[in-house]
Parts: sequence; C-alpha cells; structure tokens
Amino acid sequence: MTTSRGVGVSVGICAVLLGACRDDLTVPAAATARTTADAVTGSRPKHAPRSDEAPLHDMEKLALGFGGYFLDQAGGLHVWVTSNGNVEGARSAVRTRVRDERIATGRRNEPAVTIEVGAYTFSQLAEWRDIIFDEAQAGRLTQIRGLDADEATNRVLVEHTGSESDLRRTIAALGVIPEALTMRPAVGARDVSRSSALFAP
Repeated sequence: MTTSRGVGVSVGICAVLLGACRDDLTVPAAATARTTADAVTGSRPKHAPRSDEAPLHDMEKLALGFGGYFLDQAGGLHVWVTSNGNVEGARSAVRTRVRDERIATGRRNEPAVTIEVGAYTFSQLAEWRDIIFDEAQAGRLTQIRGLDADEATNRVLVEHTGSESDLRRTIAALGVIPEALTMRPAVGARDVSRSSALFAP
C-alpha cells in the first residue's frame, strides 16, 4: 500500500455508489496465473499483515477476491476484484467503510464505486512485496530502491537500479509471479536494504 493514498495512488471512491459493474471490463491475461499465484504464496511462510493494512486484509475476508482500491483524479473510487471474486461483497465492504468514515473520500456525498477486474488479491500483493523486501534487507537484492503493493495498478511496484531483466528473473526465482510486477527505474529513491520501512518513497 502506498504511504499516501491520494489521486492516482491508493485509496478512494467515485461519485455515487453504483449498483452495477462496468460493462467494458476485460479480464487481464495475468488473471490466468491466479492458481499458480495461490500455490506460490501458500508454499512460503506468510508475513503478518502490516497494522496500517489490516483494514484491507479484513475487507478481503469479507469479500473473496478483493484486490484493493484507489481514487481516480475525479475523486471516483475504484475497487479491484478478481474475476472469480465476490463483487457485491466487495462493494458492500467498501460502502460500509465509507459510511463509517474509515475510508476518507474528501466528499460530502457517498461516492460511486467502479468495480475493476484484477488479477491478484491484496494479500497476494502484500505477501510478494514483503518477500522481495526481506531479500533486499538481507542484502541479496541491492538493486531495490522502492517497493509498494500498488492498489492503483493491482501490481507490486518495484523501483530499482541496474538491469530490469536480471532483477525480474531473480525475483521470479523467489516464487513471485513476474506478471504481478511493475518495474520502474529508481530516481532519487533510497536503498531499501538500509531501511526498516516496507516502502521507500
């Protein structure tokens, strides 16, 4: 999860909670890797959820396939749900948290929710981020400069130096699905291996 849940990043909701999903949704090709993804994360020790991400993990318990949420530039809320997920459960969970003011939208009226079909659940993204972080902190992935379970893209954002292809292969060897990664050259980001934080801005 990003440290700042704002425009184009993580958090948010749309104009007036909609009762139906978008008609133009297509399932990403990476969604076909979900069974493999579940097997991979299930074969490694699970990291304990970060305290600031506990609400997201709770939402996943309420709604199968919940993959996170984010606000767009117009202030709309978008919720990721995997193709076999509980769409209505996800919409209900988000609606409840908006009403309880546990999701800050910056709007007086209850915003609309747009459902996006994602490839991964939030717990998968968080687990993969933490696997990569452990390796970076141990000094085995010194190219890593930033990590985020990015709800805006339903991917793990990896900021790095050096060869992207080499790093991608190394991360894949850890059991992380390569399609779940967004690789971005680092610009002024600090060395994660020297940080105790799970995200290096």
